[in-house]
Amino acid sequence: MVGRRWGFAEDTVRLAAALRPALAARGVPEYIYVDNGSAFVDSWLLRACARLGIELVHSAPGRPEGRGKIERFFRTVNGEFSVEIASARGEVGREIKDLAEMHRLFTCAARKVIDAGGSDAVRSWDHVRVIVSLLYRVVRRLLSVLSVLLRRDTANDAELLVLRHENAVLRRQIAGPVRYEPADRFWLAALSGLIPRRRWREVFPVTPGTLLPWHRRFVAAKWDYTARRRTGRPPTRGAIKTLVLRLAQENPRWGHRRIQGEMARLGHRIAASTVRGILNAADVDPAPRRAGPSWREFLAAQAEGIIAADFFHLDTALGTRLYALVFLEHGTRRLPITGVTAQPTREWAVQQARNLAADLGVRMESLRFLLRDRDGKYGAAFDTVFEAEELEVILSAPRVPRMNAHCERIIGSIRREMLDHVLIVNEVHARQVLAAYRRHYNAHRPHQARQQLPPDAKERPDATVHDLDARRVLRTRILGGVINEYCYIA
Repeated sequence: MVGRRWGFAEDTVRLAAALRPALAARGVPEYIYVDNGSAFVDSWLLRACARLGIELVHSAPGRPEGRGKIERFFRTVNGEFSVEIASARGEVGREIKDLAEMHRLFTCAARKVIDAGGSDAVRSWDHVRVIVSLLYRVVRRLLSVLSVLLRRDTANDAELLVLRHENAVLRRQIAGPVRYEPADRFWLAALSGLIPRRRWREVFPVTPGTLLPWHRRFVAAKWDYTARRRTGRPPTRGAIKTLVLRLAQENPRWGHRRIQGEMARLGHRIAASTVRGILNAADVDPAPRRAGPSWREFLAAQAEGIIAADFFHLDTALGTRLYALVFLEHGTRRLPITGVTAQPTREWAVQQARNLAADLGVRMESLRFLLRDRDGKYGAAFDTVFEAEELEVILSAPRVPRMNAHCERIIGSIRREMLDHVLIVNEVHARQVLAAYRRHYNAHRPHQARQQLPPDAKERPDATVHDLDARRVLRTRILGGVINEYCYIA
């Protein structure tokens, strides 16, 4: 109770006096539920609630929605506390002046001493309730046990007849045959040994011809020791199976005996028939009739001897479209960008191929394949330059960019890391920007395929952990901060 005002009649003054401390204590509510008393239909209350944003809800006569708790509070005060306290003190008709006196009277009524030990009404009732509950439960259990012990044979027979009749009624309501679970069969077979065989037809819901096999299986299961038998060859562990399948996948030309030998070298002694069974269960064809290498396997095996080429376009700030020819060495991930032009003719492409051959020098001797798409900007003369260096030109299939995935990936990196953040002014500016990115890519940018080493790195850098408080890290801005490089200050 957060607000109150005591008196003999309801008026607006008392309502305001009770409402102010309630709002101060609990804040402004969204709704106030009231009845249709004169103080609650006053215009002052309506204006005050409208000003505070409170919705005033008047309950209909006989339907105190929203006011149930306060009505119950009134009944409790009138019926259980006020009359009893006033009559006990000889103060019938005396007005309660304030909330403190009312609270004191409530406390006296609830905590008045009723015995010599000083126990009050609330604590005494809690103790009595617990004791009565325990006594009730104990007596009920004892009576149920006595009823079972004192029951006569006539009562037991009557109960059995009732259960049989109920069983017959329920079976008549079942349309099809009754399905018995293994647990049901076990229970019926176990009980059949306690009942004479001549009464089986009367007691059990199945025929003796069905019950006898159940009983024989029950007896056989009792003396069955198959669970104790030792198995033959132990099952193959899942990790061994995974390793066998991995060896078969990574080595398409290995047969099951070659895989068995490799497993023995790794310390796992398994039979060749076990390896063959694992491969057959996984639908792995026997060697060497397995599927040929995929493009990923082919490119990984020939990476040291492959160089890929591809064109990509870039647009200037004024909308002019330029074209650049990019090469990528698969083995080292080194990136040569030969040139930029607005007119990518075949003659221009041939000249870029010659420039690349001159820049690579002796490294051309380690290359075996040139991988490119079927773009018409290359031409036969472009291939002739590489064929003269004893390179075989491999053309990707139409509309299959994954066959030249490494080159497509580096073009995507160029766009995401640089071109998407720089406005190209003209052809000269494009050459400068691409040259800056090429130097950063080859000399500084780490690559996962090279264990986080740049393409031009010959050895792994010093792995000494430096104290960041003692040595400063210097940032080098590339293209105005579009790309950053970091190193320690000497």
